[in-house]
Amino acid sequence: MDINYCKYLTTLPLMIRPLSGYGSWRGIYAEPALFFDEDSDYVPISTLADALDDLSSGRPFEGYKGGRYWYDDCSPLHFESGYSYCSDNSISRYLSPDSVVYLGGRG
Repeated sequence: MDINYCKYLTTLPLMIRPLSGYGSWRGIYAEPALFFDEDSDYVPISTLADALDDLSSGRPFEGYKGGRYWYDDCSPLHFESGYSYCSDNSISRYLSPDSVVYLGGRG
């Protein structure tokens, strides 16, 4: 999934775990990631919009182990449970069960 598609998801009535941060992905430093707080209650997915806009704004982000990286709407986006992870999880891991069902029924 790229940043642009995730921006589209923020327009849907979905619930997701809140972000604990975002930036360079440990798996490939030149690619962005969202980091989620799995211990918190679900929030509207629209709360991701500001982070996604920031990621694709053209400002540089510090790589996991250094370097500077820039992302745009076409950058592949990764989903993790923490900054130091590189599991490359599906976004469905962080969505509420009802949200997963909602997406499964579309198209």
